[in-house]
Amino acid sequence: MTRLDTWKILPHEIAFALFWISGTVRLVLGHGWGGDAVLFSSLLLVSGALILLSLRLPHRRWTMCLRLLYFPLAINLTYAAIRTAVPAMTTRRWDLALQKCDETLLGGHPSLWLQSWVNPWTTEILSFCYLTFFAGLLLSWIHYYRRDLGLARLFTAGFFTVYGLGFLGYTLVPAAGPHLDAAFAARYTVPLDGWVFTKWNAALVEAGSNRVDVFPSLHTAVTAFLLGFDRRFAPGRFRLWLLPTIGLWLSTIYLRYHYVTDVVAGFALAGFALWLTRYLHAPLAQPPSLRRHEPAASL
Repeated sequence: MTRLDTWKILPHEIAFALFWISGTVRLVLGHGWGGDAVLFSSLLLVSGALILLSLRLPHRRWTMCLRLLYFPLAINLTYAAIRTAVPAMTTRRWDLALQKCDETLLGGHPSLWLQSWVNPWTTEILSFCYLTFFAGLLLSWIHYYRRDLGLARLFTAGFFTVYGLGFLGYTLVPAAGPHLDAAFAARYTVPLDGWVFTKWNAALVEAGSNRVDVFPSLHTAVTAFLLGFDRRFAPGRFRLWLLPTIGLWLSTIYLRYHYVTDVVAGFALAGFALWLTRYLHAPLAQPPSLRRHEPAASL
């Protein structure tokens, strides 16, 4: 029995509850009841209902499976809603503050320095690495959800805690990123030309971005968590994904999607989630009352 077995509400459910509650309150206070506030509160109610169902029928595996499988759907609905919800919460954008953080940390901006290294081959390779994010997510879900329920629950607890806290970061520090911030983007003098993967990636980011999804970098946080989790529970997958993941981290800066501050925050978030899964996976200490009745070990 592990510590996770004692948690009636799982960490990722708490993280998303914080996001949905804070988002609903901010939207209702600013614009009244409706739209995204209704969506966030509905997602929260469904999550709560699944928790109650699981607690009432604790020996039915399908109730826990429903709880775990709910969140892949919930994050997609939530991410899409953030595009309209955050502008309704605040008009402030933190791009300038994040740029100043980079300047304080590094004395400048690496994406500008990297212009001297820009060429179609590098852009194509790093665009491919950036695209592996989506394949990595899907294959990770399939891999861990097909294994035993305990490991799937541990994976879900860490993985979706990253997303819940990351989405909260989007609402608290909304920013567009270097490529969308008009003043910063004007400083680029070298275009990112490439071929098939470059065009696919650019089109996907343009269509899929919610325009406030910068801090923290979830491309960094999610893939760092997956890599760390694989290193412990699936070493073969760790070796397979190591190089593409490192390329993905580099691409967040090279392709001008993130500031270094976002990436650092992403690594910190992944580190927290990996610590959390290690803590939750530890076996429960034996109660002192039981230890007192154990026979003494022979010398």
